[in-house]
Amino acid sequence: MSVAAFVEIGVRTLPLPRMARLLGIRLDTDGTVPTGSGPIEMPMWAVPRIRAVRRVSGRWPTSTCLRSSLLLGQRLRALDPCLRIGVRREAGGLKAHSWLEVGGVSLDATAKDYSPLAAGRPGSPE
Repeated sequence: MSVAAFVEIGVRTLPLPRMARLLGIRLDTDGTVPTGSGPIEMPMWAVPRIRAVRRVSGRWPTSTCLRSSLLLGQRLRALDPCLRIGVRREAGGLKAHSWLEVGGVSLDATAKDYSPLAAGRPGSPE
């Protein structure tokens, strides 16, 4: 089974923390703002993987930022990527977005427009 098919099935059937763990991706649960800044220099082996994921995601009928982030995170798992989920206010409500970070630096230029979400902790207000 291809990784893209696994991601599609997993997004529909598994809780996100488990899905991320199966793919080798850390899931941000504290909602902290990233510490890194500026562009990150990717190893040479990562560049074709990033391009391939972008090509696949562009042709994927149900492609979302979450599916793309999970697929890319699996392909870059040797770099210890962190999956973040954030929101921003828009007319009529909130818009959610997910992205990957490597070394505290976002791989998505639009991530700065979103506030990272924190998972509820037992005993903490949600």
